[in-house]
Amino acid sequence: MENDSIPVPYATVSLLQASDSAYVAGVIGGEDGSFSFDTNSSGKIVKVSCIGYKTVFLPAAAHMTIHLLPSEQALQGVTVTASRPSFKMEQGQFVTHIQGTVFSQLGLATDVLQQLPLIDTDGIKVLGRGVPLVYINNKRMRNWNELTRIPSNMIKDVKIDMNPGAKYGSSVRAVLYITTIKPVGEGLGGSLILSENVSSCWNTTGWLDLNYRRRGLDFFVNTSANTFSNSHYKRQDVYDFQYKGQDIHADYSGDGYNSAKTGFVSVGVNDQLTDRQSLGATYTFSRVFSNSADQNYRNHVWQNGAFSEFDTRSTQSSQNGNHNVSAYYENKFSDKFSLNVDATYAHNRANGRQIVVENRMDNRSMLVPATKSESDMVAQRTVFTSTVANGKLDYGLATSWTRFQQQYCIENEDYSGLLKTNDNESKQSAAHVFANYSRSFGRWFTQLGLKYEYIDP
Repeated sequence: MENDSIPVPYATVSLLQASDSAYVAGVIGGEDGSFSFDTNSSGKIVKVSCIGYKTVFLPAAAHMTIHLLPSEQALQGVTVTASRPSFKMEQGQFVTHIQGTVFSQLGLATDVLQQLPLIDTDGIKVLGRGVPLVYINNKRMRNWNELTRIPSNMIKDVKIDMNPGAKYGSSVRAVLYITTIKPVGEGLGGSLILSENVSSCWNTTGWLDLNYRRRGLDFFVNTSANTFSNSHYKRQDVYDFQYKGQDIHADYSGDGYNSAKTGFVSVGVNDQLTDRQSLGATYTFSRVFSNSADQNYRNHVWQNGAFSEFDTRSTQSSQNGNHNVSAYYENKFSDKFSLNVDATYAHNRANGRQIVVENRMDNRSMLVPATKSESDMVAQRTVFTSTVANGKLDYGLATSWTRFQQQYCIENEDYSGLLKTNDNESKQSAAHVFANYSRSFGRWFTQLGLKYEYIDP
């Protein structure tokens, strides 16, 4: 609650281990600010965060009253026309209204998502559910970069479904639905943004977005480019494992420098044929023109009581290109029956080369591996929605086919280690048939689903 004893609704509350801050569990506070965990509080920390307030860390206890202080930094951008976002549970989904609130002033969709209740600030993850599927205007998002191209002031609302039901595969534990505001006006428009920032290195980014709208037709072109050089980073890791029946403990520490040049272009069209019918298609090409890294590490290994120490230097470079074609069709035949179809084809090709030099007290070894990979993916999802007995029935079919091929080649002939040159290829087909019925009974929401999944290994 605030200092004036006003409850703060829907704050994100996480339970962490006091020893290493490891995540234990997470919940969302109720409308009255209350929360609870079904676990012992001993040796744990409670973390409470909410937009507009400073994040609080406190030792966990059986009964707690937590006071949140306003965040001056968060409030500096608030104007009289903005308000706190509204949260509500609607048909089993946690809905956050974004338009006209302080969330709409945060910058990009990624900034909005990281401030939402239920979302882990360490990447786009749903608390207790992991990485979610993301749908933008009912179309499956295939590339995380799409979130960086949606301004926060163009988002209408965000829905989080933590119980997706039979509509999705068994591996899907959460789904995000982002609805954007329909652009107004007609004609040609666009924006050009150039950004230069420095942290561990100079980073230059540029975006060019063009859009032409007339009646129900919307044609768009989005491009971006990014370059940075000599970004410095440090890393250290510890490993414990068994190899051929022997216990091995290993650790390493060091630093490196990374440079990259990337580009992206997307061309598409959306056509609102009628008030009830729309279709569209998008072609996207993204490329990593160059990505290089130079790393130096000090290694320590304890194997079966014996200790060894050596230095490793790694120099690597890589490139990749990705083609993606997606299309969708929506038709609301009546108030009680609708159809949604989306399909995607993606092709990726990548190559890389690495030079690893290992210096020990008594010898020096070198490994020069080169990799080439190529993959294809075709997927489609067809969903029918009908109104049945004051409830909603979703039923349909999802199919996919994937192929992945990788070549691994040891280029230096003097290498005598365990790694070998190889060429692998894998293919997989999958299908998912489902039916999901949901209905609200006053404040209660229920759903019942049935699905069949087939995977050809």
